[in-house]
Amino acid sequence: NPSNDFPLRKFIGRTDGPTEAVGYGKTAMVFDMLREKVGDKHFKRALHHFYNDHKFSVGTWDQIRAAFEEVSGADLSDFFHQWVDGIGAPELAIEKAAQEGDKLTLMLKQTQEHTPFTLDIPVAIYTRDAVRTARVHMDTRQQVFSIPVSGHVVRVEVDPQFNVFRRLHWAEIPPSLGAAFGADKVVIVLPTRTRPALVERYTRLAALWSGRDNVSIVKDSDISDIPNDAAVWIFGQNNKFFGLIKHRLKDYQAAVDKDNLTVGGKSLSLRDNSTILVVRHPKNPELPIVGLTAHSDKAVAGLARKLPHYGKYSYLAFDGDAPTNTAKGQWPAVGSPLIAVLDRTVSSTVKLKPRKALAYLKPDFDTKAMMESIKTLSSKAYDGRGVGTKGLEMAGEYIAKAFAKAGLKPGADDGSYFQSFTMNGPDGKPVSVRNVIGIIPGKNPKFKGQSVVVSAHYDHLGYGWPGVRAAFKGKMHPGADDNASGIAVLIALAQNLSGSAPERTIVFLAPSGEEAGLLGARHYVKAAKTYPAGKIFANVNLDTVGRAGKKIMVFGGSSAREWPFIFMGTKATTGIDTELVKQAVNASDHTAFLEAGIPAIHIFGSPTSDYHRPSDTADKIDPGSLMRVATLTREVVEYLAGRPEPMTNQIKPDRGEKVLPPAGKNSGRKVATGAVPDFTYSGKGVRVMDVRENSSGAKAGLKPGDIITTFGGHEITDLRVYSNTLKTYRPGDKVDITV
Repeated sequence: NPSNDFPLRKFIGRTDGPTEAVGYGKTAMVFDMLREKVGDKHFKRALHHFYNDHKFSVGTWDQIRAAFEEVSGADLSDFFHQWVDGIGAPELAIEKAAQEGDKLTLMLKQTQEHTPFTLDIPVAIYTRDAVRTARVHMDTRQQVFSIPVSGHVVRVEVDPQFNVFRRLHWAEIPPSLGAAFGADKVVIVLPTRTRPALVERYTRLAALWSGRDNVSIVKDSDISDIPNDAAVWIFGQNNKFFGLIKHRLKDYQAAVDKDNLTVGGKSLSLRDNSTILVVRHPKNPELPIVGLTAHSDKAVAGLARKLPHYGKYSYLAFDGDAPTNTAKGQWPAVGSPLIAVLDRTVSSTVKLKPRKALAYLKPDFDTKAMMESIKTLSSKAYDGRGVGTKGLEMAGEYIAKAFAKAGLKPGADDGSYFQSFTMNGPDGKPVSVRNVIGIIPGKNPKFKGQSVVVSAHYDHLGYGWPGVRAAFKGKMHPGADDNASGIAVLIALAQNLSGSAPERTIVFLAPSGEEAGLLGARHYVKAAKTYPAGKIFANVNLDTVGRAGKKIMVFGGSSAREWPFIFMGTKATTGIDTELVKQAVNASDHTAFLEAGIPAIHIFGSPTSDYHRPSDTADKIDPGSLMRVATLTREVVEYLAGRPEPMTNQIKPDRGEKVLPPAGKNSGRKVATGAVPDFTYSGKGVRVMDVRENSSGAKAGLKPGDIITTFGGHEITDLRVYSNTLKTYRPGDKVDITV
């Protein structure tokens, strides 16, 4: 506003909201408009010119203008005078838009109190199946433009990608929770026409937010209408004003009834979900009104704590007592004065293409190459990489060649890439199998013999051994996610890090025999001589990493005090979210290192219903998951390889039987309920994330969100107890489950 606006030339530092808006926001927009004015080629050349002429000195706006004028040949004095020395911002509206033959008549108006600005404004013109962009030059308060067009114009959008520095109209900004929390005045309206327990629930929630001076609380029975000078929270579906929320949802193809909220293409039960819906105030659309329903008393404290952190969203849903977010999104902008619909009977499905970036960073990892590795290793020719198959031998050769091509040195004690050992195969007879090992030697003699081991097993279940369901016996198990995905990332890391010179040696280990009881990893820990177990600094194990959700899971984070801090650091450097799982789930090769007292973690994507099934195929792998896991793992491994101090070991002695004993002859299928556990759940019991279709659990009525607390009379405290309890039963046994 005029009271705190100032010319961009006078900006010297950010001290508050207005200085940030001018010094940061306006500066960014000025450069964006410069780019549009002179074109990408001249824009990049001008920046290079300015940098080369004035590096190591304090630059000025006049020097920037001179660089752009020299490169482009244009007189930019008026542009810089208006945007660098002037104040204020234009406000735009379409006054008229009409097509007459091959001409589009467009009347625009600058509605701000400030004198008219000189503007170059992009205009998107939509027909049924095409969109093109024109540009108009505006220098008066109101101006009419005649734009050549072809085809039947359906819609016109002015400045559709926000390339002009201007004050946005409220209708261009989706209503959001942030506007409700940030309003100068806030009123919470409590329901009275509902059960006493609900009145108490909403009263408690209101009390948690009532400490601010600008917040007032009223009952719906005490007012005849909601105030039009405040952001209004309407608590409870039985609130007499909740109908305002229902009515406004029609603008966004959403709806709520007494049982369900339909939004974002999904239906959410109000019995199981708390919901937050932000819409426009009917009498003052610049302010929001928020409809809130809370599904349980226990969720109230969590809602009060969490909602302020979801400011950009227009709608939210949460389930559980924590509660946990289940849906979120922003409404589309509705009613913008810069959109004119010329024909409402025709819908245009085309979209305006985003502008190309000025430059593109080459990705550190090649997702296409990683996907090719997964497709190859999970193909029919590789026999599911089962023990005793030709495919497992081929997979070992594939990995060794990839290590050699990447420049890794052979890492086995005999000078090759292979460490052989013997295990029992599906028929109970001894079979020779091989671990594949490559190394990047460390450069620091102080750490001689020490190593950081990055591992990913390459064996899988072949045609159904060990421990698969009887229905899948004889069918090839491709093992794309488990664990061709881990091998693909391991190879990509080898390629990425091979040119480095780490302080301590990095060992790339692809063990075999994992599915039969972590045999390859256990053999490596026991038999390695050049880089013995006693000098292994840490292990980072990759297993099933091709289908990660928003957060990448990390098991074994309690094995050393530093792990949580390491992943706090990777979040800062990469932006990748991780979750250190507190459940003791030691079912992958990192366990072999934990057993030897070596700090070890297992990086994991997400549990799926395709685990250990023929449906674990390459087409279900997410390349983005591979990229994130590779980027994250590189950060961790590089840190470990260079860390001068040892890790603070926190490994506790094993509490019970060894995890995954070696599979025996004709090992039958494992007992399973079909419940896919939620590894991130840290409460008592085992929470079900998903239930496999047609499984015994599904037939018994298990559903996602259930928490298993007893199994066959045994108390289930965590996932490890659940897993050990399952092992005491045989297929076909009937048990009672308490959820």
